[in-house]
Amino acid sequence: MGTRPPCVRVLRPGVSCLSGQGALPWGSAPMAARSLQLVISGPSVLALVASLMLAGGCEPDDDDDGGPSCVERDAATCAPLYEPTWDRVFTQTIQPSCGTAGAACHASAQASGASGGFVVTDMAATHSALLDGGFVVPGDEACSDLMVRLDTDDTSYLMPPGSQPIDEGERCAVAQWIAQGASP
Repeated sequence: MGTRPPCVRVLRPGVSCLSGQGALPWGSAPMAARSLQLVISGPSVLALVASLMLAGGCEPDDDDDGGPSCVERDAATCAPLYEPTWDRVFTQTIQPSCGTAGAACHASAQASGASGGFVVTDMAATHSALLDGGFVVPGDEACSDLMVRLDTDDTSYLMPPGSQPIDEGERCAVAQWIAQGASP
């Protein structure tokens, strides 16, 4: 695997390049297929950098938090426990596993997992938080952070915390929902 580029790099005064990773794991495809660049100039550079830092989007020279960026997952070949709709994903997996008051890391703004910006409240707000916070990338189940955290073998990165992942059928339903566009 190749080394990822820094999240934002300055090309010359007043112009920056925002580098990002596409759906492919870094280092697995030609540069044109795995990188996108957006050129920004003027005062918007500082606003962009400040926004990224406040959102927790990137750290200098490292755009992840130590866990894997993608997992091996093919939603087309797994067997879902339930129909992969947002209603079912929320009520059968997200809400009971992540948002049950008193027992889950994302149940309230004061909960331990809320510092990452993901709080399970109601169905619509949770859906928005997953997509707007970048935890789910519609159509990219293998590299969506939600799926990576549900599917990883790294117990320090696994969610919900513990040594065992949630049921494969549940993970498959979440993966299929993401692969099908993660619609509400």
